[in-house]
Amino acid sequence: MRERGLERVGGPRVRDDYVEQIYIADPDGHVIELLCQHTPEAGHARRIEIFDLGIAVPVAPGTR
Repeated sequence: MRERGLERVGGPRVRDDYVEQIYIADPDGHVIELLCQHTPEAGHARRIEIFDLGIAVPVAPGTR
């Protein structure tokens, strides 16, 4: 993605409804939200994976 000028600016995070969110910015600065609906089992496993990798981001870009 970086080779194409895209940068991760938020996420990943798995919401309480097991939707994973990742935010990327294009070269013009537009923020794009990517979503993935997980089953409860897969969502729980993904939360653990994100935590263990140390890549969790609790909020969306531009929020506090």
